[in-house]
Amino acid sequence: MADNIARVFADAIATDPTRPLLTWYDDATGERTELSGATLANWVAKTANLLVDEAGCAPGDPVGVLLPPHWQTAAVLLGCWSAKLTVVDAPGPVEVLFTAADRVEEAGRWPAGERYALALHPFALPMRQVPPGCVDFVGAVRGHGDQFTPYPGAGEADAALLTRAEARAAELGLRPGDRLLVDVTAHPDPVDWLLTPLTAGASVVACAHPDPARLPPAPNPKTPPTPSLTPALPPSPRSCTFGPGFRAFTPFVGAETARSARRGGEGGDGEGGWSGVRRGGGFGPGWRRLSGTRGWPGRPWPPRGRPGCRSGSS
Repeated sequence: MADNIARVFADAIATDPTRPLLTWYDDATGERTELSGATLANWVAKTANLLVDEAGCAPGDPVGVLLPPHWQTAAVLLGCWSAKLTVVDAPGPVEVLFTAADRVEEAGRWPAGERYALALHPFALPMRQVPPGCVDFVGAVRGHGDQFTPYPGAGEADAALLTRAEARAAELGLRPGDRLLVDVTAHPDPVDWLLTPLTAGASVVACAHPDPARLPPAPNPKTPPTPSLTPALPPSPRSCTFGPGFRAFTPFVGAETARSARRGGEGGDGEGGWSGVRRGGGFGPGWRRLSGTRGWPGRPWPPRGRPGCRSGSS
């Protein structure tokens, strides 16, 4: 059983650092951003270097993270864990506090040595107005190195967090190469939307305020199986404790599978769709697994931004 988050992250991107690892959507704002493993690792390394070199943190030091689910939050959390810091969730003295711009007042209740504010801009642009007493995280982190060697051993909370994440992944039957779609508004715990796919070697599509009309079509549990396409694998779990708000896509592991025809003009090899969808009814409410990595019907593929990172807003 894994007990080192930095090692789990490194293993998740080792096979192909260029593949999409984290795709972020916010249906309320139209924001969409995709990061490859290499790009996310770059942000994680810069964050860890900022914590060690600029903030002077040492392994075991407490840090506070007052951030909602977001791709920048993933970089902050993984950077903290790479530096072997302890992320705490209750107000109290911390060495460093990361706060969203709209939670600065709440952050005032946390005694902190250093305070970094994040605007969570889709293009990670610097803040125009930095809250008093804070440093703009994006402006500060860019100047730090993009290589960081994590300290040996595990952080204080690593084992407990990874145990929970591995249990989640097992419930879902996640496998390496899977892509997990998570409603992060309903499930904001980073164990669910960040660590669970990483422990399984999967990637994640994190969606805030999801518009039901834009989600993939619901699976039909009565769809007859296609024998030639049913994998010769053990049946998938027949129940799931996550409930509505989670969907996984990649080949469904189970007996009730069928391949759908490619949607006209929305093929998995192009924008806005997928091909080779396998459907199954064994995961319970709110779950479905689909193959393809190119978004889904009604969602355009994120336009290109920086190398390895595609982002934009509609």
